Amino acid sequence: MENGGEPSIKKSRLQKEPMAVKHERAETRESQGGEGALLAVEEAMQVPWVAAEVNPLFYLCFACQLPLRPPVHQCEGGHRVCGRCHGDRCTACDPPAAYSPFPFMDDALAAVRLPCCYRADGCGRKLMYHEAADHALQCAFAPCHCPGHGCSMWASPPALLDHITAAHSWPVTEVGYGSPFRIAVPAPWRGGGTHLLVERNDPRLFLVTLSDFGEATAVTVVCVREGTAAAAPRFRSTVWAEVASNTEEKLFRRQSTVPSSSSGGSLPGGGPPVCLLVPPDFGSESEDLFLGVRIDKL
Repeated sequence: MENGGEPSIKKSRLQKEPMAVKHERAETRESQGGEGALLAVEEAMQVPWVAAEVNPLFYLCFACQLPLRPPVHQCEGGHRVCGRCHGDRCTACDPPAAYSPFPFMDDALAAVRLPCCYRADGCGRKLMYHEAADHALQCAFAPCHCPGHGCSMWASPPALLDHITAAHSWPVTEVGYGSPFRIAVPAPWRGGGTHLLVERNDPRLFLVTLSDFGEATAVTVVCVREGTAAAAPRFRSTVWAEVASNTEEKLFRRQSTVPSSSSGGSLPGGGPPVCLLVPPDFGSESEDLFLGVRIDKL
């Protein structure tokens, strides 16, 4: 006992207490069954994440100059490249140097997580460095313009929902992908109308709009977002119409994809493509129109 008895006792306590805590947690989890035992293992192995600043150049591929994607290879000269970018030899070296797998860099990439660039708008995803750019193109929390005519509001879909409810007073219906639902459009519905659809499992918004199309009424469905990047989720809508006086006959048309609210289309004035055309002799001016809509995520 080099430093006296008391420090030795404190050291012994520090060594024993974490084990006691671990045993207590394990017993609690085991009493909850197999699932609890699994949670205990995950809890014991969990390491807290810390915020840090890193040099992004360290994580760039020497060949494509984009974020490194595993499996990473490194040449004898120290040039790191994506698994899809490396050849037999590194031509930047003189003489050309051989490439070999670099598992340490794979581990280093896996140990770094970036918050989504739309974190302030509500997205809680944490992504590997090479996933961040692709995710940003399809993030459901990405801000966009309000689809209201002449409205300059720019916000994330959850904030737009509050804005639309307060400023535009459009009817709102909660929907789910793959499930048909019915919208009642009160008379007089010829000449226009707007209905907002809110997906119950993610923050995406869809807009069903009625507008004049010659003597007919055009029904359109759009996703409220800016443009349609190649990586963005795609949707398909199925739309039909019926009236109380003619329940035997339904107008039916399937649209292959749902456009974005900011994209142009075929309606007069650059509006989105038509899902359904309701002829002027379908129903009377005094009865409500019922629209059936189903949205599928492709």
